[in-house]
Amino acid sequence: MLNLLIALIGGLFLYGGAEGLVRATKRLSRAFHIPEYVIGCTLVALATSMPELITTLLSQGMGLSGDVAVGNIVGSNIANIGLILGIGLLIRPIESVKGILKVEIPFQLIMYALLFFVLISGSLYVGKGLILAVGLALYLAYQYRTAQRGKPREVSERSFGFDLLLFALSVIALVVGARFLLHGGVSLAQMLGVSDRVIGLTLIAFGSSLPELAAVVVASYRGRESLVLGNVLGSNIFNPLLILPLAALVRPLSFSSFFAFRDLPIALGLTVVLGLFSLKGRLGRGAGVTLIVLYGAWLVRIYLVQGAL
Repeated sequence: MLNLLIALIGGLFLYGGAEGLVRATKRLSRAFHIPEYVIGCTLVALATSMPELITTLLSQGMGLSGDVAVGNIVGSNIANIGLILGIGLLIRPIESVKGILKVEIPFQLIMYALLFFVLISGSLYVGKGLILAVGLALYLAYQYRTAQRGKPREVSERSFGFDLLLFALSVIALVVGARFLLHGGVSLAQMLGVSDRVIGLTLIAFGSSLPELAAVVVASYRGRESLVLGNVLGSNIFNPLLILPLAALVRPLSFSSFFAFRDLPIALGLTVVLGLFSLKGRLGRGAGVTLIVLYGAWLVRIYLVQGAL
């Protein structure tokens, strides 16, 4: 009962954090005339990527294998498009996605090509990390130019401070909620006799993506289409281009090159599928079902390869 209560408390924190994040984003977007999509790609994406960042840096500090860090990043990118965006589309289709074909999809394809050459080498040190960081700087520069097109209106310091406080508290609630829900879920699974291997491949890997999922679900219900898409695509850029370079600063990474051949192509393939669906100018529930099915097929393959089934 205690583990169930912890999981329920975690779920409440997640919902409250996601609700606050969506509300704060709306207020900041209106106040400064910054497109909500830009805020989703930057502030919200960075905020919801905090669990991946913390997990990766902790694993580096503990001296764990670089496979943990790289697996966390690649796995999260796959979950973001395949599962989280898929669920968001089932809740509410996105009616206008023409803009992502010009910049977002091509940028992500270039990013994955660059990441392939990093992963195939089996190592990541500060020099390579700087190359990835330059890619992030270019992306942020583009988003900054997009944000500059709007004219900020007069905002009171009190209102601005409240919006930022709401945003910060919402991020904290998301991280705490993910931690509680994950802890309770893992304990329940252990009590039910689920093996540690299956727990690691499902609950722990999925746990770091809970903030993105909570934010996308709430934003979808509220009809905030641009925030849904911006959060997912932005997180998929911050994960490899920010978190991996920071991990290399803590300690050079050494990892198995099979990530470049087995899992990275899945992330790339899901991005291509998303781009193809975007050619229609919208993303419907059919696209959501397709992404979820592809994600499920990848999970089954992982289970079979790892001998978890």
